[in-house]
Amino acid sequence: MNTLEIVLNQLSEIEEIQSACLEDYEKLSQGFLTVQQNLNLIQKEVQEVKILEDTLKKNQNTLETLLASINEDIKKQPQENSYQTLNQELNSSLTALSTSVERLEAKLSEQSKELNQLSLLVKQN
Repeated sequence: MNTLEIVLNQLSEIEEIQSACLEDYEKLSQGFLTVQQNLNLIQKEVQEVKILEDTLKKNQNTLETLLASINEDIKKQPQENSYQTLNQELNSSLTALSTSVERLEAKLSEQSKELNQLSLLVKQN
């Protein structure tokens, strides 16, 4: 085998290595893009959870205000009517709070799943 053949063989090997490196680079680029998209989705979910937390705080404040108002009404009204009013208002408020809590739990569950998927993607790449 002469020097020219050796050089040509080495060039062929270098081209194969270069091609494999390019494929790996493309895979890594796609993985990075996927990770970036997932991070953007997670940031959006975090913002939604913050909104839900704010809603829960507002609902809690509303409930506290409502309870204070009901306590004042109890002092002013006959005993039987005030209990019925209290019961109705508390049931409405608790239903609204329960709905908010369920939505927050659902969002947190979604975020947990997305974080687990992202963690797996990062480990794979």
